[in-house]
Formats: sequence, C-alpha cells, structure tokens
Amino acid sequence: MLDYYLSVPPPQDFVSPLPFHFATEKDALPEGVIGDIVPNRIYSSSELLAYLKASREKYHQLLANMREENLLERWVENSEAQEPMDYPVLEILLYNLRHLQHHTAQLNLLLRQNHGLAPGWIA
Repeated sequence: MLDYYLSVPPPQDFVSPLPFHFATEKDALPEGVIGDIVPNRIYSSSELLAYLKASREKYHQLLANMREENLLERWVENSEAQEPMDYPVLEILLYNLRHLQHHTAQLNLLLRQNHGLAPGWIA
C-alpha cells in the first residue's frame, strides 16, 4: 500500500505491483501474518527491492513536482467505506511515512526475536 498513498489523487482502481488481499474474519490468517493485508504469495527479494526502488522514485517525483497549494488539496478516497479517508495531501504523505516507520519497526522486532539481529538505521 506504500505506493497507493503516493498516488495523488488516489486511484479509483488501484492495482498493486505486489498482489495482496484483505483478510476477512472468515479467512484463516497464515501463521506469522501481522494485520489484515495478506500477500497472495511470497515475493522474491528482487521483487521486493524493485518495489521499494519504484516506490522511492515515485515519492521523489511526487515531492519534486509538489507545490505548496498541492499540499493543501484534499486527498479523498472514493471508497464504499462508511468513513472514507478525506485529508490534505500533506497529511496523507506524513501518514504514509509514519505507517512505513511502523512496519519497519515490526520487521526489526521480528528479526531481533527470531534471529537476534536487526539492521541499523538506514537513511
């Protein structure tokens, strides 16, 4: 979902380069899955690195072309949800960065617990 929140305006028919699905209460979550977004398969290291590279480039392009007035525009998710997301673009970008930090911390926790190591800070 990293690239979804880098799409301004949000796409009506978003398709992730790394396919996933949202688990429902009926679904049996695979062991070790954190959260309700479940990958459709295990991705290779090269697929993950390519996705991160593409997302980083998308973020850089977005920021390079961003103007102050664009940051104040509304990022409105056209969703069937009762309360679709409706925030300024700046807030969505900050939300996305915090969300990325959160999941990075989860991965670091799992690496420490299961392997006794975790990567250092990456800028």
